[in-house]
Amino acid sequence: MRPNLQKIVMAAAVLGALASARLTLADMVSIGASQDATLLGGADALTNNSLSDPGIFVGTDGAGNPKRGLIEFDVAQYVPAGATITSASLQLTVGQVAGSGGGTGGFTTAAYTIDLLDETQAWGQPTNFVGATSLNGHGHGAAPDSGDATWNDAFYNSDPTMATPWNVSGGNWTSSDVPSASTSVAGIDGDSFTWSSTQMVSDVQNWLDNLASNDGWLLRNEDETDSTDFRAFWSWQGAANNNAPATAPSLTVTYILPQPQSVWNISGAGSWGDSSNWTAGVPNGAGITAAFLGAITSNATVNVTSPETVGGITFNNSSFSYTIAGAGPITISGQAFINVISGSHTIQTPLIYTAGLNVVTAADPSIGNPSLTLPLAITATGAFNKFGPGTVAFSPSTGGITTLTLPSISITAGTMALLSNTINSNRTLLVTSSLSIAGTLDLGKNDMIVQGAGESGYGTINSQVASGRGVGALWTGTGITSSAAAALPSTTALAVVMNDANQTPDGSLSGTAIFTTFDGQSVSDGDVLVKYTFAGDANLDGVVDAADYEQIDNGFNSQGTATVLSGWFNGDFNYDGVINGDDYTLIDNAFNSQGSVSFASGSAGATEMFAADTEQIPGGSTAVSEPDAMGLLCVAGLLCRRRRFGPPR
Repeated sequence: MRPNLQKIVMAAAVLGALASARLTLADMVSIGASQDATLLGGADALTNNSLSDPGIFVGTDGAGNPKRGLIEFDVAQYVPAGATITSASLQLTVGQVAGSGGGTGGFTTAAYTIDLLDETQAWGQPTNFVGATSLNGHGHGAAPDSGDATWNDAFYNSDPTMATPWNVSGGNWTSSDVPSASTSVAGIDGDSFTWSSTQMVSDVQNWLDNLASNDGWLLRNEDETDSTDFRAFWSWQGAANNNAPATAPSLTVTYILPQPQSVWNISGAGSWGDSSNWTAGVPNGAGITAAFLGAITSNATVNVTSPETVGGITFNNSSFSYTIAGAGPITISGQAFINVISGSHTIQTPLIYTAGLNVVTAADPSIGNPSLTLPLAITATGAFNKFGPGTVAFSPSTGGITTLTLPSISITAGTMALLSNTINSNRTLLVTSSLSIAGTLDLGKNDMIVQGAGESGYGTINSQVASGRGVGALWTGTGITSSAAAALPSTTALAVVMNDANQTPDGSLSGTAIFTTFDGQSVSDGDVLVKYTFAGDANLDGVVDAADYEQIDNGFNSQGTATVLSGWFNGDFNYDGVINGDDYTLIDNAFNSQGSVSFASGSAGATEMFAADTEQIPGGSTAVSEPDAMGLLCVAGLLCRRRRFGPPR
């Protein structure tokens, strides 16, 4: 690492902005880059050009010259000494794609695998192109200053005897090197990509414990033989120059501060409250960790018969599973974490957290991604943060609609899932006021309310569901998805509706809500409603009928007019942004397969939905009685006459 006063001053604004994103919990922080560079190979290496502002180029240009990135983070400035790192993820944002800046070669959005490798040699921050706001025209760098990192030198000097060359030109990469992490990066400007792995956790831990070892990461495109395949990411300088801190490189780290722990020390089941079952007595205090490690020799249940309080819970057993059961409850306070290092474990005891909760499921490639199942009985205050590539699931509802309220949800990696009951009317209603997803939220057969999301929140959630639906293998993408819809993709789906009478994409709310209740929960104008239902259930009443055909017809007929209706509520059932014959195919499929028309105990009016309506979501094949079937055929015949397959003329 080489201090550069000019760069340190310029970095202050970006690092300050990123530090402000730190959660109130002490064990997560987002860190901005302290320095970065691009190493320019091929013809550019002959002149020893260097490059920093405003981007980090990774891959080849139109002439086949390779480019590699370097990036470094001052972890010790933001993570206390002695902390244990539990997860690490790097986010970079694409600012330019090879071939799109006016150079030679074609433009491609194809995905390329970019590796992250632990750099083993100190290097210098280049200082050229200071203040540049565009990536165009900078891909070949400029003449280096003394101390710059170049393809040939970790620290350049015009006097070769004063330079510090790389041990291996190009940042010390060799073909035997094993990446710390890899991710597939498509060529779409503005898209962000994340690297996360157990090895990255080890890298960051090493940088914290051994400051001199922190030389950052080398970024390398695995394909350095094709031409015109580089992806240029915004550097911290480019983000600062454009006043766009969200595009700056960001390393998100979760950690646990040293605190006393008591370890479960018997080979099987037992009582939490029995001090002889623990290495240091019953863990009961905000500064104590309850650790469930390798003592058990078969699956074991730990029974919690009275209220307990801990600062955190750790699971680490890939051979056998722990189940924490009993009335409890368990209050998690202080650092407030659940750390699943390996294995699949379950907490059935009601949980309470009062200032946020971090749940970390960090992957060990040798044993697969760990998982944790949590109860629906959670009393939550503050953010629920999911880290790591494993899975956190919530138990299925066992009696009608069960509401799970998590005021704020952040999924930085992996999957958060709501498990489904085989009885469709037993479902979970997830209620939140803040939702951030970089991984996957699997709603299964369950529903969700995002309170006060407004038009901007609706747009984000709608895009996340569209990503979760995807194309090809439907409902298997990242974002917001449904494993239940993936099993029945031609007839079921997740519906997303803005609870407002204005269904035109003009960004405004009318002030008038469509629904007053949803799954028995009061809802307001501006809430976003997400429901597992039939593809074609436009009005969310749990059936596909003439009312839904009327809504898709209205939406279809509005296309090309001054007042275009959009979204699921108006018939865009495949989330492609238009209402056309593909959407009519989906509603027809659902109509013809939904079975008996009504299971509801009453009629759902325009502003109310009944939990019993959800029973009509198919969990299997339901026979239709002959008179009812004839009625359905008659209705279908009339409705199908209204189908259209092109825009209105």
